[in-house]
Amino acid sequence: MSIALLVDGWRNSCAAIAANPVRAALSMASVAIGVSLLVTIIGFVHAIRQGVGSDLGTSEALMFYVFREPLPDPQCSVDPAACPVNRNPALTLREADVLRSLNIVRKILLHASWTDSISADGDERNEVTVDAYGPDWLEATGNRITDGRDFTMVEHRLATPAVLLPAEIAERLFGNQRAVGRNVRFAGAVLRVIGVYRPATSPIGRFSSVGAGAHVVIPMEVARRRLAADLSSLNFVVKPIEDIDQLAATRLVSTRLRAVRRLGAGAAANFSIITQSQLLDLYEGVSTGFHVVIIVMGLSSLVVGGVGILTIMTITVTERTQEIGLRKALGATRPAILTQFLTEACLISAAGTSAGIATSAVILACVAIKYGLTGAVSPPVLAGGALFGTLVGGTFGFAPALRASSMSPLDALHHL
Repeated sequence: MSIALLVDGWRNSCAAIAANPVRAALSMASVAIGVSLLVTIIGFVHAIRQGVGSDLGTSEALMFYVFREPLPDPQCSVDPAACPVNRNPALTLREADVLRSLNIVRKILLHASWTDSISADGDERNEVTVDAYGPDWLEATGNRITDGRDFTMVEHRLATPAVLLPAEIAERLFGNQRAVGRNVRFAGAVLRVIGVYRPATSPIGRFSSVGAGAHVVIPMEVARRRLAADLSSLNFVVKPIEDIDQLAATRLVSTRLRAVRRLGAGAAANFSIITQSQLLDLYEGVSTGFHVVIIVMGLSSLVVGGVGILTIMTITVTERTQEIGLRKALGATRPAILTQFLTEACLISAAGTSAGIATSAVILACVAIKYGLTGAVSPPVLAGGALFGTLVGGTFGFAPALRASSMSPLDALHHL
C-alpha cells in the first residue's frame, strides 16, 4: 500500500468526518466510554496485584501466621453456626509466651480484632474495626504512619490509652484539623490519638483482621486491661530466626502448640498455621474470578462501542453510494476505497480511544493519590488500551469498508 494511497484515504476520511460531526462524535463517545471503563478496570487490577507483590516483597518471607481457624471455608461462610472450627479454643497469651521460648522464634506479634464504634467530642459515632496489636505491628501489616508516631513498648506494657487512626477516619472525625493529640471515645474509654497511618495497598497485610471498613489500632494491653475486650480472635504472627527452613519452623511451632493443648498423635489440630504463600494462593483464587468478570464487562462495553462504529460506517457507506460509484468510474481502485473507509473508522476509534485513555488516567491518578495505590497509572496498560481501542475500530469498520470497495461502479451509479 503506497504512501500516496494512505494520504488520500486520510484526506477523504477527515473530510467525511467534518461533514457529519454529530454522527462521528456519537461514535467516538461510545468508544471512549468502553475504553475508559476497560482501562480503569485493568488499572485497578494491576495496582492491586502490584500491591500484593509489594506487601510480600517488603515483609519477611519466612513469616507465618497462627490462627484459631483455618483458611476460609465456603461452607462456614454460608452457615457460621454450623462450622466445626468455631468450636476451636481461642489462642491465648500464655501460648504466645510458650512459642516465644522456642529457639527458632525471633519474635511473636500479637493481634486481635473486633467491631466497635468511635466518636470525637460527642459527634456521630462511626462503625470501625478495632485492631489490637503488640509492638512492631507495622512489620506484620505493611501499613505506614503518615503523621505522629507508633506506640512504644513502655506504652504497650503500661496500657497507655493511645490509638492510631487511619487517614480516612481521622479526616471524618476531625476534618482539616490535625488528629494527633486529640481524644476519641469508644467502648466507654477515652483514648488519645498519637498517630495517623495509611493502610497497606493489598489485602495481604489485613488478612487477619475481621470486620469491614476502617481499622483503628490500639496496644494489646489497652484492649486487655482498659477495655476488657474479648480476645477470642487473638492470632500470632511468627517471625522465625534467619536461615531456617520455613517448613521446619512451622512443624516445630505446630508440635509445641499440640503439646500445650494436649492433642494426641491422631487428633486433629484445633488451630491453623498459614504461610504467606498460602495467603497469596487464597488471594489469587478469590480474586481471579472477580477480575475476569470485571474485565469481561469492560471488554463488553468496548465491543458495544465497536458495534456503534459498525452501524455508523454501514450507514455512511449506504449514504455515499453515489460518491463511491463516481470515484470508481473515474478510476479509483478497490484498495483506495477500502483504505478511505477503513481509515475513517480507525480515526473515529482513535479519537474516542484517546478521550477514554485521558479519562481513565485522570480517574486512576485521583484514586491512587487518595488511597495510596502504586502502579494504578501504568504506561503499558494505557498504551495497550490505546492500541486495543484503535484495533476495535478497524476490526468493526472493516466489513463496511470491504462492502464499499466491492461495489460495482454501474450498481453504484444507478443511485444517481
